[in-house]
Amino acid sequence: MSDQRLPRSRHETLFWIAAGILAFILFIVLMQNAVGP
Repeated sequence: MSDQRLPRSRHETLFWIAAGILAFILFIVLMQNAVGP
């Protein structure tokens, strides 16, 4: 798998990893608020 056509693939990967982590944390918080008393 070569991503030579995407010179910004590394920065884009870091961006999507950060976005995924934030979305995961937000999902956990929402679930805790929904299930919690």
